[in-house]
Amino acid sequence: MPFYSLSLSGKGSDVIGDSPSPAQSRSTPSPKILACVFVYNEGEKLRETLARFPAPRPYDVLVMDDGSDDGVASIIDAFPFAHLRHPANRGVGAAFRTALG
Repeated sequence: MPFYSLSLSGKGSDVIGDSPSPAQSRSTPSPKILACVFVYNEGEKLRETLARFPAPRPYDVLVMDDGSDDGVASIIDAFPFAHLRHPANRGVGAAFRTALG
């Protein structure tokens, strides 16, 4: 099975080989992991969801608000997570592209 390395630096996935050799494991930087929480008028559930992320964690968390109008911004501000916001609802596809762009 090929060994894949995913990088969020924009370089994409690279097939390194059938399995990583010890030399490849040492020279290949560990991938960065990003957990994205997509929100649209989910204020009631959002606080509980964000509180479940452990601290410290070996990954970053991004909250993508797709134009909520139910006070989600104040809930997000209470947590140490990065966040992005659309001024109006644009749909899950646009939210996904914004979060990963």
